[in-house]
Amino acid sequence: MSQPKKDAPLRLDAQRNRERILRVAMAELTVRADAPLSAIAKKAGVGQGTFYRNFPHREALVLEVYRYEMQQVADAAGELLRTRPPERALREWMDRLARFALTKAGLADAIRLVTSAPGGPAKPGPTPVMD
Repeated sequence: MSQPKKDAPLRLDAQRNRERILRVAMAELTVRADAPLSAIAKKAGVGQGTFYRNFPHREALVLEVYRYEMQQVADAAGELLRTRPPERALREWMDRLARFALTKAGLADAIRLVTSAPGGPAKPGPTPVMD
């Protein structure tokens, strides 16, 4: 049996599992920076194998949660502009950005935990909101 390519798109069910893990992780890590990964997997409704296939270690999960949430904010801008008048789109996007900032503040301890370890990953840098 051949191995799937690393860059191959995820199957729909695998994508849903990954997104569910990220949403649960955001909620859990915002409340408790050292939330057990097994608890996150259980609340997301996935097995340990599925969890670790997506996120082999805490660092990968925490940094992907940050990236995922930032991408959600960025993606919302275009969608809001397509579906709402400009003033309303801006107001709703700013509300979303403010919620992200509050969430990021809660996630800050988890990011600090994983990026402060010797040899750990670098802190996430600035990312463009729109390309």
